This record gives sequence, structure tokens and C-alpha cells, in this order.
Amino acid sequence: MMRIQTQKKENSNLVIIVSFLLIVIILSGCNKEKINNSNPTPSLPGRINIENLYQKGKDAQKSFDLEEAEAIYKKILETDPHHYRARKRLGEVYYFIGEYEPAIREFKKVLEENPPNPGAAKSNLVLCYLAVDRPENALEYISPEIDEYSRWGTHYSFLAQAEYARFILAGSDKEKKVILEKIKSVLKEGIKKTDNQYARAMLRASLALFNGNYNETGKYLKDALGQEESGRDRISMLFLIGAIRAREGNKKKAESYFKRVLENIKKNRRLNYRSFMDGFYSLWAMEEYGQYILKYKDINEIVEQIPGRIREPETKDFLKHVEEYLSARENKNYGDALQSLEAMENSIKDESIEGDYFYDGIYKPFIMNLLYRAMGNMARKAGKNKDAAEYHKKANTVSREKFPF
Repeated sequence: MMRIQTQKKENSNLVIIVSFLLIVIILSGCNKEKINNSNPTPSLPGRINIENLYQKGKDAQKSFDLEEAEAIYKKILETDPHHYRARKRLGEVYYFIGEYEPAIREFKKVLEENPPNPGAAKSNLVLCYLAVDRPENALEYISPEIDEYSRWGTHYSFLAQAEYARFILAGSDKEKKVILEKIKSVLKEGIKKTDNQYARAMLRASLALFNGNYNETGKYLKDALGQEESGRDRISMLFLIGAIRAREGNKKKAESYFKRVLENIKKNRRLNYRSFMDGFYSLWAMEEYGQYILKYKDINEIVEQIPGRIREPETKDFLKHVEEYLSARENKNYGDALQSLEAMENSIKDESIEGDYFYDGIYKPFIMNLLYRAMGNMARKAGKNKDAAEYHKKANTVSREKFPF
């Protein structure tokens, strides 16, 4: 009898528990429906449309149709402000067209979303802050996470670039000396700790450059070239090695590297601004070292390989000066040709710091040497012999300058 009563009591308790659970489930379902009605989850077709739109934005960006890409990414963010991938790419568009402050704003918002790969946004922020000469801001975003994003931009390389920007902006020789030693220390540490062969070769080339050893710089750039598969990076390294060989006085080897720059440009269908400039200066160098005559038609062929063409006002102005120089030279208006070269000189001098020590240490001295030689030749043909001698003196001076200046 006791067993029967106990069983009945247990069954009654079970009914009560089950009934309670059912009530909870029903109530939670109602609440969930209320929540869903107040803030509906995007339907599957809507989600697909956003992803399709994002893909169209990426395609436009790859084709350098940056206005279209910008409009698409903004449209996505109006619908979904937390779409950090579209925001990151919008920041990239701003960076590419030189709108650094809007780019900084977008990349910071990306980091607020805690993306799975924060190194990408941090890497871009570093580049933006260096572009606007704010190395102190760049330094706070440099971390090992960047290594996961870009093997070119190891955090050691970025640290060296940021410190170099500080070096350029430093007011006293004493401060410059301290920063220079720090740069070398960072590069040495990176060489020891970096596993990637390409990155290590680039860090070694950087250290050799800061030590003023151009021969070793060229050697390690060649090592990096053997590891690099990206067409655009190959173009830049080939040009740098050619410039080093020219600095050494080995014109034949220099010319061979400039020819390889142009060969790689022909193979590469997605040139950026820097690749175009590498090609243009390679053509100009071949006029200096070989039988080639610099023609705007050949320069324009390189421009045509940039998807979406060149849109930056500064670059368009620079190209206009180049065209005017070549036209005046062909028509033997040497005074006008000299004025166009002077305009080009001002444009080159206005280049931003951006922490790019390869540009300041190798690239810029070489192109300034080409420029001053051309200015000397035009001045001589215009009958300005005193000016011609001064320009040739500048050409020789800039080619002998030691880095860092």
C-alpha cells in the first residue's frame, strides 16, 4: 500500500514538473517572437543580396573602379553598420586615393568590431599614420598580429618604418642618433626572430641600408626577390637593385634590371601607382644608360595597364609635366623643357615621408640624379651653361649621398 501511494505521489510530481516546463517554453517562445517582431532578423535573401553586393564591391576595387567600390561599400554599411569587411575595404579605398583621415576613421571602427584578423586593420592604420607623418600614433598599433596579415609588413619592419619617420622629424642630431640605434636594434631582433625567409631577407636589406652598405643591401634584395612571387613587389625590388647597380657605376647591370622591370610590367595586368612610377623611371634610366629615347607613347602604354587608369590629381599633374617636357624637347624649346623639369622636381620633393627608407635611401636619390642630369642637358642646350654646370654638380652630389641623410 505504501509503495502504491509513493508511486502516485511521484507521478503527480512528474506531471507538475512537465507542466511547468511547458509553460516556460511557451512563454519564452512568445517573448522570442516579440523580440523578433521588434527587431527582425534579415531574411536569407537579404543576407545573400548583401554578400552579392560585397562581391561586386570587391570586383570594382580590383578593377580600380574606386568610385563604384566606395558607393557599394557605403550602401552595405547603411544596411549593416557592423559589416566590418565592407568597412575595412572602404578604408582601403580611402587610403588608395590619399584620403588618409577618413581611412583612419574606418579602420578604427573595424577594430571596434573585434574582427578575427585584427592585424589587417592595424597594418592599414600604421600605413595611414605614417602617410600623415604621425609615427607616434602608428607605433601604438604595431604588434605581432600584423605578421599574420602581411609577410612584407612584419611588425619589426613596421617598427623600423615608424622609428625612421620619427628620425626624419627629429629636431636634434642627438635625438636622431638615439633613434637610429633603436632602428638597428629592432632590425637585428627581427632578423633573429622572423622565420619567413622573404621577411628576413628584407630586414637584412634594411639593416644593410642603415649601415650605409649598398652592396649588401642589393645582395639581400636579390635574396628576397628569389622568395617573392607577387608581381608588384618584384617590380619594386628589381628597380631598387637596378638603382643600386647604377649607383655603383655598373651601367650594364643596371640597364638589365630596368629591362626586367619593364618585362614584369608587361606580365602584370594590375599595376598600382608605384609600379607605374617604377616603369616610367626605368624607361628614363634606359635613355641614360642605353640607346632608348624616352617617348610619351611608351609611358602611356604603362598607364593603360593600370585598371581604371590614374585618378590621383598629383600624379595626373606630374604626367602632364612629363608630356610637356618631352614635347618641348622634341620641338627644341629647351627653355620650356627645363621649366617642365623644374615642375617635376617640385612634385618629387613633395613626396610624403611615410617611413619608407628604401624610397629615401635608394629610390629618390637615383631619380633625382636622372632629373638633374636631364636639367643640366636642357640648360646647356638653352645656352645656360652656368645653370647646366650647377645641375650636373647636383646630380653628382645626390648620387654620392650616404643614407640616412
